[in-house]
Amino acid sequence: MKKLSLIHLFLMTAMYAWAQDAIVLKNKNQLIDISSSTYFFEDKAVAFSIENATKPDFASKFIEVKQEIPNFGVVPYPIWCKFTVQNLTEEDGFLLIKNPILDSITLYSVHGDTAFLMDKSGYYQPSKQRTIDANSFVFRLAKTPNLQTYYLRIVTKNNATFPMEIGSKDAVWRSIATSYWLDAFYFGFLLFVIFYNSFIYISLRDASYGYYVLYAVGLVCNACYNWGYLSMIDSSVCTFLIKYSYFTVGLPSIAVILFTMSFLQTARNVPQLHLILKIFLILVTLFFVMDFSSILPPDILRNIFNLTGFLMIFCLFYVGVRTYQKHFLPARFYLAAWGFFLFFAAWLILIDFDLLPPPPFISYQLQIASTLEMLFFSFALADRISLLEKEEIATQEKLVVSSQENEQSVKEQKEKLEEKIKERTRELQDKQHEIVSQNEELKQQQEELFRQQLLIEQRNKELTLLNRKMQTNELVLRKAYSKTVDSQKIIAIKNAELKAYSENLEQQIQERTQQITQANAELIKQNNQLEQFAFITAHNLRAPVARLLGLSSILDTKNPQNPDNIFVVEKMCYVSNELDTVIKDLNVILEIKKGINEIISNVKLSDKLAKVYSLLQNQIIESDAVITSDFSSVDVIESVSPYIESIIYNLVSNAIKYRSYKRNPIIHLQTTIAENGFLLTIADNGLGMDLTENKGKIFGLYRRFHDHVEGKGLGLFLVKTQIEALDGNISIESTPGEGTTFQLFFKKH
Repeated sequence: MKKLSLIHLFLMTAMYAWAQDAIVLKNKNQLIDISSSTYFFEDKAVAFSIENATKPDFASKFIEVKQEIPNFGVVPYPIWCKFTVQNLTEEDGFLLIKNPILDSITLYSVHGDTAFLMDKSGYYQPSKQRTIDANSFVFRLAKTPNLQTYYLRIVTKNNATFPMEIGSKDAVWRSIATSYWLDAFYFGFLLFVIFYNSFIYISLRDASYGYYVLYAVGLVCNACYNWGYLSMIDSSVCTFLIKYSYFTVGLPSIAVILFTMSFLQTARNVPQLHLILKIFLILVTLFFVMDFSSILPPDILRNIFNLTGFLMIFCLFYVGVRTYQKHFLPARFYLAAWGFFLFFAAWLILIDFDLLPPPPFISYQLQIASTLEMLFFSFALADRISLLEKEEIATQEKLVVSSQENEQSVKEQKEKLEEKIKERTRELQDKQHEIVSQNEELKQQQEELFRQQLLIEQRNKELTLLNRKMQTNELVLRKAYSKTVDSQKIIAIKNAELKAYSENLEQQIQERTQQITQANAELIKQNNQLEQFAFITAHNLRAPVARLLGLSSILDTKNPQNPDNIFVVEKMCYVSNELDTVIKDLNVILEIKKGINEIISNVKLSDKLAKVYSLLQNQIIESDAVITSDFSSVDVIESVSPYIESIIYNLVSNAIKYRSYKRNPIIHLQTTIAENGFLLTIADNGLGMDLTENKGKIFGLYRRFHDHVEGKGLGLFLVKTQIEALDGNISIESTPGEGTTFQLFFKKH
């Protein structure tokens, strides 16, 4: 009797203990979180099977994990789960496991001493073949109201976390639908980021936007993998991504490293850290190789990758700090963005190492971080564009100041030159008066000599007639004759001198006539240029003035409160600014068309190229442009220094601006000796242009042939105007898609 009582007490205690562990499903709208009510067993030896479930030593190995969401980290062995359910709803119960990246899940039920296989699933099983077509794992449970014990055997190469819920089919679907809405919001945000920044990348050709889009694509792949959407798409690509899961985390890792190197310009700002980022880039790529070749077990590879990623995140944050210390202002938004991601990513990695408990929103932890991060990355890119615009404005202001200084210097040199010309003209006039006076004296001497010659001839005749009578005076007459001969020689010498002086005077008159002819030709050339300039002025001023007249005609002056007046005034301001820009451009051209207004000086081409390189340093670094030169033939020339600098600046700037994005821009400058001067050749491998259609329009004012970048069509017109002001000329050779070559001829002074 006593033994029967002890047996009864044991059975009652066991039933009480069993009932205490049971999960009771009371109504069909109920959804119970059973994560903290489930017992777990880590099969580290991989030695247990469901046949051992009824054995006491097997059941005693299950322990309760005191965590809201059980987390075992990355483990290479199976995890067994055990829970007991009592279904009182008279409907089928369903088990929902919200970790969609479990490789293999097997559900068993136990009846008495016998275990039965109920269902089997896993990440590699398409969702259409599962109990419910969803991204999460759903298992059907027995409808019986009796206590039913279930076992789960789970194997995964990813983080072993088990958020589990039990409820009716409708309750499970409501939970899945809620996660679908949250996922759709996140995917919608990423798709907006991808399309918007792709458009900006196509417009600006800025590599930072390209890497930013690649990073967003990587986040989409990562989210699809982590949330189980790859199993819903039955294709070989999805199977590949599931099998080699490091692609989904490696792609955004590579993209964010490339984005950091491009956006923060690490090669220039922090060259040592730039080398470290390249090392991390190689390491992440090696993880792809190890994942494809299965060199290391999945758990070891995952732990090494987590450790590498942990170090890489801190390294990227430190790069941002160091770049900001270099006074690179866009780095502040980068630090804010990466700070959020650093916090959440470090938290998630510590969860993978089982050092911190997982939060309820663990499935969205990395996505929340990436959303905040991408918002701040967008701010950072916008701030960087603003900074580049400010730098360009500062450069333009420097050029304007330099141009004004050059104009003042040219004006002073012009005044000095005009004063020298006036002085030289006075000297020539005095010399001319002196020559006229000498000519008059020579004429008088010639007349006097002629009269003397006549007198001598008359005397000779008289002497001849008196010769017979004056035989006695023959000696005297001979002496007189001798003197006469000497006088004739002197007259001949004077005549020769007068003839030479006349020829010299005639040569001077021819030179002066040639100078006047050249001056007339120059005046004709300037007159033609002024006529062309007048046509250009009328053509380019007509459109803004017509628009201003049209806007003023629709302005409601009788009713100032008319809301349309605000729009009209805004447009009038915009057109006025456009008109002011045209007038400024024409003023620059007019100053050049006045001619060379500076004293010719020695100009060193290599120094001018170095100055242009410093002015365009940001564009050269951003485009990875390579500029080479060969001034071995001619380096120092006699010319106008500001014109040479402006010509090199405009042609090199155009070569960078209109580069081909299929290759790095290469620009080469070379001088060669030519007849009566030398040639400066500037060649690039950019977009090129079709000269058969546009050759007569290349050097026109406001002529543009590529609209994908900003510009006014003024650079080549200024270059042609300046080279012609230097008595030179310019020619062009270009092939679409291959590049353009400019040849500038400079006349030797």
